[in-house]
Amino acid sequence: MGAWPRLDGISGLKFADKTKVPGNAPIYKDGKKIGVVTQPMYSPLNDWVVAIARMPVEYANNGTEVEVRCGTHGPLKAVSAPLPFYDVEKKRRTAKD
Repeated sequence: MGAWPRLDGISGLKFADKTKVPGNAPIYKDGKKIGVVTQPMYSPLNDWVVAIARMPVEYANNGTEVEVRCGTHGPLKAVSAPLPFYDVEKKRRTAKD
């Protein structure tokens, strides 16, 4: 395995299906290792699997299609996405007036 790239960006990932994703799974773009999944989870609010990931800024938060390589499930398709995944426009009320 090659050396990890510099991981300056923190991004969200949205996965194409509901397959469980392990933490520390490598992220690839065009066959090149670009990052790592740090915290994957199923989101019942969104009904898909999401993750927090570390990757170079040029790939983070802009809809970049990537592949996460999971030893158990094989390659999984994902798209980089800004955080938070839910209520991005902050329209959901969180406190009473």
